Amino acid sequence: MRISKKILLTTLPLTVFILLSAGGVTYYLSYNAFTDMAEIWMETGLLEAVMTVTEHENILQKPENENAGVRQAESDMIAAMQSVKVGKQGYVFAVDVQGIIVAYPDKSLTGVNISAEKWFQRVRNTKNGRIRYAFQGISCMAMYAYFPARKWYLFAAVSENEAYRTVRHIGIYLFSLAVPGSTIIFLILIFLTRHLTAPLKQLITGAERIGQGDLKTRIFIPRGDELGRLADVFNKMAARLQETLAMLQSREKLFRSLIENASGIIIILNHDGSIRYGSPSVRRVLGFEADGIVGRDASEFVHPDDLPNLIEIFAEKIQHPGDIQSEEFRVRHKDGSWCVLETVAKDLLDDPVVEGWVFNLRDVSDRNQAVSQLRESEEKYRNLFESAPEGIIITTLDGEILSFNKAFMKIFKIGDKNACPELRADDLYADPGKDRSEMIRRIKKEEQIENYEQDHIDQSGRVFPASRSLRLIRYEGKLCIQTIIRDVTRIKKMEAELRNYAENLERMVNEKTGELKSANEKLSATVKSLEETREQLALNAHQSGMAEIAVSVLHNIGNTVNSVNVRASRLEEMLGTREIQSLNKIHTLLQSEWPDPGKEGSGERKEKLLDFFSMIIGILKDRNNKFGADLEFIGNGVNHIMEIITIQQKYAGLRGYETRVSLNDLLKDSAEMLMDSLVKRKIELKYSFNEIPDILLDKNKMMQIFINILKNAYETIDMAPPENEKKIYMTTSVEKEDTGEYIQVMIRDTGMGLTSEDRKKIFRFNFSTKGRGTGYGLHDAANYIRAQEGMIDLLSEGLGKGACLIIKLPNPI
Repeated sequence: MRISKKILLTTLPLTVFILLSAGGVTYYLSYNAFTDMAEIWMETGLLEAVMTVTEHENILQKPENENAGVRQAESDMIAAMQSVKVGKQGYVFAVDVQGIIVAYPDKSLTGVNISAEKWFQRVRNTKNGRIRYAFQGISCMAMYAYFPARKWYLFAAVSENEAYRTVRHIGIYLFSLAVPGSTIIFLILIFLTRHLTAPLKQLITGAERIGQGDLKTRIFIPRGDELGRLADVFNKMAARLQETLAMLQSREKLFRSLIENASGIIIILNHDGSIRYGSPSVRRVLGFEADGIVGRDASEFVHPDDLPNLIEIFAEKIQHPGDIQSEEFRVRHKDGSWCVLETVAKDLLDDPVVEGWVFNLRDVSDRNQAVSQLRESEEKYRNLFESAPEGIIITTLDGEILSFNKAFMKIFKIGDKNACPELRADDLYADPGKDRSEMIRRIKKEEQIENYEQDHIDQSGRVFPASRSLRLIRYEGKLCIQTIIRDVTRIKKMEAELRNYAENLERMVNEKTGELKSANEKLSATVKSLEETREQLALNAHQSGMAEIAVSVLHNIGNTVNSVNVRASRLEEMLGTREIQSLNKIHTLLQSEWPDPGKEGSGERKEKLLDFFSMIIGILKDRNNKFGADLEFIGNGVNHIMEIITIQQKYAGLRGYETRVSLNDLLKDSAEMLMDSLVKRKIELKYSFNEIPDILLDKNKMMQIFINILKNAYETIDMAPPENEKKIYMTTSVEKEDTGEYIQVMIRDTGMGLTSEDRKKIFRFNFSTKGRGTGYGLHDAANYIRAQEGMIDLLSEGLGKGACLIIKLPNPI
């Protein structure tokens, strides 16, 4: 046998075996290669699908997207997921844990329950893996992964027909080709396998590095086929992951900054009530360090009285899961005090990242105190509203009555608030068509009206005049009219009486003045005649020695003089005291009954009318003082004559005398009466008295004036800045003026002082800078000093710089 045959016989079976083995190995290697490639397709598609879903879930969880449509966002997520390609005909689909298909290329299968499928039951026991299954009559292979955020299983699947189509063709070709073809195919397959597995290994290596966290990894496969595109997709995916990680780190830094600087507290509780996390604001609100409360039971910090309610809330939420919307309870501060915290909690026990209750708490102690004060203020306003002496009513612009007080009910004779349910604002006017329409027009234009007088009608039908002050307000969410109303029937009646009285007053004063002048002239003539008669009789009696005749005559003269004295006393009683008292009563009534002087128009009318009465009263007082002085002089003269007659009758003679007052002594006496008040206030009193002549004055009146001035001085020192000295200076001197020589009294203090505007009004009746008192003292003093033909003035350089009061009285010498 030839060697060639041996070689042939030897090599042929071996060649056949090799060919068959090569064909089998080629088929096996091709099968594994396409299996690996299919798995890489599935793994890549699954990874890209997971990244796509994760990216959309992160976008959905952004705060600014919380209000966006959830369904639309899920729809976008599913569309983006299904856009991922797995091979040429592969696809990605999602099934929830209940076995309901969430997303599938065939839309008709969306929502189908596949929980009964055996292959899905195997999937539910693991989080990720590979699986072969048959669905809808198609054998498929897939890789899957569990997505906890949505509780979905994501599948990247390809059909086995697509995966092994080429392998089957290769098997047919292998068996149809001869040994050279098989050898060539085997070599080509080996080459192709190596050519394909190299970049795949590079992809796997890159995926492993990315899986280890190295997102800077890039895979470079300079090919234009699927592997090249897969490498590009891989690189883009890594870049997106890197950007997402950077964004998450930036967002984490932002959220950490917000949490650390937030005014409220964020606390995470475990399921057993222990504190797992506390934000840094715990220290600012409760005084504890955030790390110091971690691990401690939250009930340690809750007030014992609030703890049962909090436990009840948690028990209810355990049975019926849900968030805690808003609750308030007291929490212990580190210093032992209790803070009122408002809490909003969210149940995230099922969240694999949080696994606890998230509490947002903020200190509402100040808010609750403000609410309490607001309630007190509202109650105080309601009490003021109900107890106000003037009627108050709130109505809408169309006349609906919303509220009124007791004074309003009294004015309009309303017995019960519920007695007139259909009462409207129009029913309060005597002529609603005219009066209310005019009022509505004005209030809309001016928004506020003061002292608007109109005729009204009460429930009994009585028509009466009323003064109204109106303003637009917001009440119960509506634009309304608040009206303060006052019955001015008495004021109108009083004004009419005052007008009549004022018309007759001047005539009465003139008549009384004429009577007093006539009586004064008659008395003066009688006194002069009596003096002359007395002197003549005394001389005749002395010359003739006819004492008995003189005594008899003097007796008769005494009787006549006594009659004159009685007549003078009657005239003194007729000096208009009753009229002045009536005017004072009217003056006082006007002050108490007139509407609020702060309202527009009312204050000016009141001030003019009061000034007029003050002037009339002052004129009457001045005239009475002058006529009184004359009558007093006449009376003194008559009494003097009587004394002379008595002396002549007793054959003895003393001349009459006049009492004069030392102003220096009067000032000292006045200061001595107030010394206790001055010492109590630690006020130093300094005198600087010069020698001055005595002056004829009403001692009691002048002392009262000095006492009032000194009292005003130490009261204004009480009001002065604390750095001011506490001193009062009193000085007397004789000063020469162009109009003559005067005795000057100067009282200076270091008190509050006054403005130039107040200085102009300081001697006006009823004006006071102290915020209390009657404002009568300086007014009365000025009237008396001027009645003595003197002068009075008050000087001040301004507030806080004290004041100096100067009185000048004519020197009698």
